[in-house]
Amino acid sequence: MGRLALFFTFFSFFLGPIFLRAQESEVYDNLPPTTSTTPTDWRSELESIDRQLPELRDMQEQLRSSIAKKSNNAMRWQFQNENYLDARRAWDQVAREKEQMAAVQKKIDELETRQQELLREHP
Repeated sequence: MGRLALFFTFFSFFLGPIFLRAQESEVYDNLPPTTSTTPTDWRSELESIDRQLPELRDMQEQLRSSIAKKSNNAMRWQFQNENYLDARRAWDQVAREKEQMAAVQKKIDELETRQQELLREHP
């Protein structure tokens, strides 16, 4: 077995999962801070949610446009020999940004659910 094959085997079995977990944590670390779990006042929590939702939606829209741009570039570059590596890099970035967008959407859903709960509890 060649050195390169040994390296890829080592990386995929031992370092790959560690590297992937580190990337996942970066996705969640970049999100805006969440509301406190024990708010002193439900109104302040509701105001906090109202401030966070537009920020998250803006972030989601930026990610969506970035994904579209990088995806278009990758589609164009993948059939050009000199740009093949650029296309692969762009596809990787698209995949990472889609994961980030899914995390942002999950956070938006959680905040909207909490907002509805607060509005139901305190009409």
